Amino acid sequence: MKATLKFKLPEEQHEFMIASKAASLAYVISELDSFLRSKAKYEGKNKLEIDELRKEIRRLCEENNVTYEVFEI
Repeated sequence: MKATLKFKLPEEQHEFMIASKAASLAYVISELDSFLRSKAKYEGKNKLEIDELRKEIRRLCEENNVTYEVFEI
């Protein structure tokens, strides 16, 4: 089975960027979930500072080549 996504560029540039980064975004979310689970299970942390969470999100996005433009609506 094949699927083809078509976008009208430049009007749908944002939608194209989201679709092209979907696998990386899914991986970032999965890794973030693992990070939070590890904090709770091994460090006994059930609360995190917002800055610590933002830092981890940025690190994961950087490592997976997910740019901040993806998050703009």
